[in-house]
Amino acid sequence: MTDAATAPHNILESVIRLTEQRDQHSLETCLIQTMLELTGACRITLYVPEEDETNEPPNRLVRVAHVRDPSLCACPDGEEGKMIFLNEAPLSYRACLESGKSADIAGDDRQVHIHPVIGAENRPAGILCVDHRRGRSLDIRLIDSFLRIYRNYLELLNENQHDRLTGLLNRKTFDERVVKVIEQARGLRQRAGDRGFLALAIVDIDHFKRINDSFGHLYGDEVLLLFARLMTQIFREDDLLFRFGGEEFVILLKTPDAGVCAKILNRFRAAVEGYAFPLVGTVTTSIGYTEISGEIAYAPLLDRADRALYFAKRQGRNRVHRYEQLIEEGKILPAEVPAGSVDLF
Repeated sequence: MTDAATAPHNILESVIRLTEQRDQHSLETCLIQTMLELTGACRITLYVPEEDETNEPPNRLVRVAHVRDPSLCACPDGEEGKMIFLNEAPLSYRACLESGKSADIAGDDRQVHIHPVIGAENRPAGILCVDHRRGRSLDIRLIDSFLRIYRNYLELLNENQHDRLTGLLNRKTFDERVVKVIEQARGLRQRAGDRGFLALAIVDIDHFKRINDSFGHLYGDEVLLLFARLMTQIFREDDLLFRFGGEEFVILLKTPDAGVCAKILNRFRAAVEGYAFPLVGTVTTSIGYTEISGEIAYAPLLDRADRALYFAKRQGRNRVHRYEQLIEEGKILPAEVPAGSVDLF
């Protein structure tokens, strides 16, 4: 590690670069790139435990960010290293994840420093593996300090992107993400054999004003909270769930085809209907959705899903309808809506 690499000016520039990031993935990539530059390491990898629906301790760590210095690390990166199986790896990996204490693994000419990444409630949320040459000093305090900056800034990002009551992504984040999803849809259409079905669904709690008027806003908030919890249970981790405000929600999801999409949305509708909300009892939801083809802009997409939603409302609520199918069946007429002129609900 050179004196120039650890100069205060360089460190401040690195902190500035970190705080310019606006999503978790770019923040993680910037973090390990910064550490590579400041520590003189050969390779740095960030791992997090694989998501598991059971309560069993995780056995696999998945690589979420990785960077190396080709001049110091000659071996190319392949599939190896993308996942760590804890039952096959040195005990230091599991010990670091469970205890939150760093460890070192020595090799012939290189050494791996394993550092815990602390998450919520001061619990280890992952590990950082710093691969460096044996005999080369490594500033552990610098690594720890940058991981603390990363944690604090990640918390700020999450607070800015999520709805405070439900914990779902908020409207501001939707405005940013939907543009990327439309671009993704455009890319899928250009790649044969990887089409899939991308959808935008607008979800509305039926008669929510009546709930607030009859039981009060505290119970209304509880319904929103439990409704959002059902959403996270029914939909998959890759599906993007947003609260627009009030009783209005939006889902961005990808399924193999339109039929599977309809089944998933109807499964959620049935789960809401079958759930016993405290004091309130039965609550239902109406859903309108449309395909994200990549050819339709943001505002018209919202309008299409909105029109399907209002058809569901007019038909008695507690229903799921797809815009394209309603057009084909002649149940609604298509409407041209200028971009940016959509007024939801």
